[in-house]
Amino acid sequence: MVVRSELTESELSKSDAIRLTIQSTISEFDGFLDFGQPIMGLGTDARGKEVPLVLNENRAQSPVFTTHSLSTDIELQTECTAIISGPTYQTVSQIEEGGFRLPFGGDKRFGSKEVTIETTYKLYHCVSVEKSDGEAKP
Repeated sequence: MVVRSELTESELSKSDAIRLTIQSTISEFDGFLDFGQPIMGLGTDARGKEVPLVLNENRAQSPVFTTHSLSTDIELQTECTAIISGPTYQTVSQIEEGGFRLPFGGDKRFGSKEVTIETTYKLYHCVSVEKSDGEAKP
């Protein structure tokens, strides 16, 4: 996950407060899309019969990203600090925990249990402002 925040605008108001606009963008990698097709040929089996044969998997993978953007406006008095809560992101994963495998049991696990793991990420901005030379400076 990549988070980018930038100050896109700042101005000094008539009440000597500073108005800010903060733009945040969150990008996350979702995986790949495969646009390729296997390259097929003909081979022969043990009996001499022609059978289809994969010569090359021919993968043409393209990355897929999800992007979310949001904008926040805030007005602060000079030399004040504010903490702004940004976007919240949550993931839910299910895993198989514990147990054992038997050599003849294949991929089956014995004595294990499924566990759900929920993870929450929160983004906070800590913003301080001051006035310098009559201009708003973040």
